[in-house]
Amino acid sequence: MPMPILEYKRPRSGSIIERKLENGNIETYQSTGYLGEGTHGRVRRFESQTGLAKFAVKRPLYFDEKIL
Repeated sequence: MPMPILEYKRPRSGSIIERKLENGNIETYQSTGYLGEGTHGRVRRFESQTGLAKFAVKRPLYFDEKIL
């Protein structure tokens, strides 16, 4: 099963993630808060527009081309 396509956008009000589903529908998730920072990245909480789906996303503090 292929992974869903995720697109990150940064509007003025915060971060948005758009997730394209296999049927072509797009789900939108809005950042609802900052959860903290660890050794290798920052974690933000995202929530769907309906509030039914919630998850956290870790973003690296730096990009390392060697791991690609």
